[in-house]
Amino acid sequence: MIKLLAVDMDGTLLNDNKKISEANYHAVHRLKEAGIQVVLASGRSVLELERFIRYLDLTDFPHIGCSGGVVGRYKAHQEIVAYLDKEAYAQALNAFHQLGVDFYVFQEDLIFHEGCSATLENLKEFASNTEIVQYECALLEKPFKLCANFRNEWELEQLRRIAPDKLEAFVAADGFLDFAPKGINKMSGLSYIGSKFHIQPQEMAALGDDENDLAMLQGVGLGMAMKNARASVLKQYGKVLEKTNEEDGVAYFIDHYLLNHQEEK
Repeated sequence: MIKLLAVDMDGTLLNDNKKISEANYHAVHRLKEAGIQVVLASGRSVLELERFIRYLDLTDFPHIGCSGGVVGRYKAHQEIVAYLDKEAYAQALNAFHQLGVDFYVFQEDLIFHEGCSATLENLKEFASNTEIVQYECALLEKPFKLCANFRNEWELEQLRRIAPDKLEAFVAADGFLDFAPKGINKMSGLSYIGSKFHIQPQEMAALGDDENDLAMLQGVGLGMAMKNARASVLKQYGKVLEKTNEEDGVAYFIDHYLLNHQEEK
């Protein structure tokens, strides 16, 4: 029996205009009324999720931000699950400088960058409520996430080679590769929540569309990739929902795979 649904935001719960459709909104509420918890699981920070958490009335349960790096409730303490290995962090900064790519460092509730970043406005689309500070990133002591902007497939492959034994790397948005401590992903965040609320992975469902969703989709009892999922996700994961984020895929999944199943029982 499914007790929890974890749902990605961009490309999944949100449509292409970054809005929650009326159908998805009402479906989430039907699921809550059926006693199933809903967890937002995003590459965005929990701070960036707060307006969606409030809108959906999901303030009484933890949510997952920074692709598993942060777990927290609405307007409450945000727990950083793990910090980047210092050696791997230094190696990543060196590689970013050599490749000449824009990059961003997440520490506590701030985002740091160096110099003039051409992609800063693109980042602000996902971090409109977070202060972005120009700073010498090598001096930061407790970073927990990195984000690098790649301009082509060659740069992406070079970035993926950075400290693979100490860093998780996954595309979380077009042109952006996220880095987290090894073993930290949305599934590790769900496992953390599950341990607190006595919910097993097989009692969880999940929906997502990007590489930072793969571990979550593979780790839960019922995971499905959106029809609009990135090609690299569809190549690695075979369970695909019949609908896209533009077709109210979350509502379709809730009604056809979760609530219908409960009614049959």
